[in-house]
Amino acid sequence: AGRPPFIQTDSMQILIAHARDPVTPLSDLRDGIPFDLEQVVMRLLAKRPEDRYADARALESALAKCKEATKWTQARAAEWWGKHESSAPTQPISEGYQATATNAEAGTV
Repeated sequence: AGRPPFIQTDSMQILIAHARDPVTPLSDLRDGIPFDLEQVVMRLLAKRPEDRYADARALESALAKCKEATKWTQARAAEWWGKHESSAPTQPISEGYQATATNAEAGTV
């Protein structure tokens, strides 16, 4: 979505937000996010461990069921990372995060 799930001013506030605050759905932050992929991400970010995927296989299965899964190849992933890797935020999260036009346009997560 172009930013971390929680933007706070210090590490303690980020930890509290992860434990307490609801996550903003990706579709509220960026257009074009497929609903099924958003549901996978939201489950990954669930507060209660029992609401998350049990293991990597369960996550892999959920991702494979997404409509866009067959369109995402190793070559496409390499191309995407080639375009976006250098635009990823370099500032440590513990120092806060300032969304910029550069990383928002790049679509970094």
